[in-house]
Amino acid sequence: MRRKAVAAVAALALSAATADPAHAASVSERTWLNLCGGVSPLPGVTMCASVKLTVVDNLVTLSIQNLSGQYGSAPGFIFTSISFFNANAGATAPDVVEGTVSSMDGPYRTVNGTNPPPWWEVNDTGGSGGVFGIDFAGSTGGGLDGGIASNCTNTQPGGATDVWMTPACGSGGVTDGGPEPGWVVMTFNMTGFWDLDLTDTQFQIHAQSGPEGVSIKCTSGVDCVVTPEPATLMLVGTGLAGLLGAYRRRRRREDEEDGAPAPA
Repeated sequence: MRRKAVAAVAALALSAATADPAHAASVSERTWLNLCGGVSPLPGVTMCASVKLTVVDNLVTLSIQNLSGQYGSAPGFIFTSISFFNANAGATAPDVVEGTVSSMDGPYRTVNGTNPPPWWEVNDTGGSGGVFGIDFAGSTGGGLDGGIASNCTNTQPGGATDVWMTPACGSGGVTDGGPEPGWVVMTFNMTGFWDLDLTDTQFQIHAQSGPEGVSIKCTSGVDCVVTPEPATLMLVGTGLAGLLGAYRRRRRREDEEDGAPAPA
C-alpha cells in the first residue's frame, strides 16, 4: 500500500508539472541592419534601411529606419510601404488582421508640430509578390502623409506633409527621436504564429522621392544588401595596409639576403 501511495503522489506531481496553466509565449525575431540598394529609373540611385521583426504569439512588432542619405545613397526617399514574402516553407503566412496597425509611434518631423503622422494599414494582398503588405495611411492626409523619411536632406515635401522621420544624420528637425538613431515602430495582429526562425522571410520596401517624384523598390536578399559600417570599412582598410606593409618588408629582407637591390 505504501508503494502505491508513493506512486500516486509521484504521478500527481508529474501531472502538475506537465500541465502548466501558464502559457509559454512563442517568440521569434529577425533583424536586417544597414541594407542599401534598390531598383530605380535613375542609374546608381539607391536607398538604405534597417528593419526589425519580433513575433510574440500572434502579435507582430515591426521597426523601420529610413537611412537614405547614408552610405552614398540618395537622401530624399520616403518609405511608403513594405511587403513580406518567404514567410514560411509553404510560401504563405498566417492571415493578418486587416485594418490600421494596432499602434504606431516613433520620431517624426518637427515641423509637423503636435500632429504626428497617421498610422499605417495592413492587408493580405502584399503586392509585388509579397505575402502581405503594410501601406502608409495616405487617405487620412493625402500625398506622402504617413511616409517614413530620413532627416539627411532639407528637400523633403513641404511643411504641410506629416511624415515620420528617422534621425539618421543627427537629431536636427526630428521630434521624439528616442535613442539614436531612432526607429518607427508599429504593431499588428495575425491569426496564427509567424515563425521567423524557421523561414527565410524577406521584405520589399517601396519608396518615393518627394522632390522629384521618382519611385524605387528595394528587396532584401536581391538588390538590397548589407552595407558595412564606416568603422568596419576603416578597420578593413587599416588591415589591408598593414598586410601590404608586412609583404613589402618581407620582400625587402629576401632581396637583401639574395644580394639584389631592395625595391623602393
